Amino acid sequence: MTVDDKITFAEYFLDKIKYAKNREDFLPNLSAFLSETRSIADYILEDANVKFGLGITLEQKLYTDRFIETAKKQKNARALQFSSSYNREFDKILQDPIGELLLKKRNIKVHRTEEPIQANFARN
Repeated sequence: MTVDDKITFAEYFLDKIKYAKNREDFLPNLSAFLSETRSIADYILEDANVKFGLGITLEQKLYTDRFIETAKKQKNARALQFSSSYNREFDKILQDPIGELLLKKRNIKVHRTEEPIQANFARN
């Protein structure tokens, strides 16, 4: 599966959310949308792991800290440059109120509890 596949899947579930007629159609598609959108960043990081030859195996958890630590050990300047850009872009998502809400709610829903996903956004 590729990053483009994950984006396509996220778009699919977003369309399902947009046209949901009831809660039973909305909730499972929202859950799937949240999982797909969050996994895009993970797939980007894995693609970079392969592209820059870091050798972090699939058995190892791939977090940005491990990516950076491995790149530093290997003195891989291109991987370190990528990680800086990656972190900046991810921080932009977290600075956006909708991005922050979706990531936080997704993590709670997937990893901790069945907390309802609700929010009100004022559009200017």
